[in-house]
Amino acid sequence: MKRFSLIIPVYNEEKNITGLISNLVNLDYPKDKYEIIIQDDCSKDNTFCHAKQLEKRFPSLIKVFRNDKNLGIARNRNAGAKNASGEIMIHLDADAFYPYNTLQIIDNDFKTFNLIALSGILLPRFDSNPTYLDYLIFMSVAPLWQYIGGTGNLFCVKSDIFREFNGFREPNGIKGREDLDLWYRLESKYKNRMKIDNLLISYISLRRARSSKSNNLINIINDYIKIVDGYWVKRGYNRVD
Repeated sequence: MKRFSLIIPVYNEEKNITGLISNLVNLDYPKDKYEIIIQDDCSKDNTFCHAKQLEKRFPSLIKVFRNDKNLGIARNRNAGAKNASGEIMIHLDADAFYPYNTLQIIDNDFKTFNLIALSGILLPRFDSNPTYLDYLIFMSVAPLWQYIGGTGNLFCVKSDIFREFNGFREPNGIKGREDLDLWYRLESKYKNRMKIDNLLISYISLRRARSSKSNNLINIINDYIKIVDGYWVKRGYNRVD
């Protein structure tokens, strides 16, 4: 069994997938200890073709799968998880970038603190042609994001625990909140074995801050009311510094 399965759900990510894979195959960690799972959700661009080319270049490291139909982000993450063989799943996003010591930090945290789940913090990528509006939106929410566990950009969870909780779901019809939903369900049983590491960083595209994946404006507003009210900030996790 591999130590880690890095699971990347993709949909129309032809501009990002090659750069991300170049990032991941160069992580400072033994290559025989992790695998990269690319789960394509019926992309309409050349994402799948690019992914298959990368699989040919790194056959011992990369596995590429394609759904028969478009499933949406939550079910596509779960489809990727079904194809994973690692002891620990690391759910990533295709437009992010990760420091080269990422797997070392994750490995050390799981061993040191006997964790079942681990998350990090978000910082902006400066190579994605952001606008002033992107900076403004990101900086307005960045202080809050640093307290939110389980963001899909870097969601680490033991595989057996992930399956125990039946993976991701879309809570209350809110698309794109599947990561937070699973994190809060996990804490109902394992809160003392979950942490946010300040040194575990995902560099994300600023342009993502503009868009919401929700199909319900009221749910979006309620989410941010919870943030302001301290629902996410006051969860009480010990942080790793």
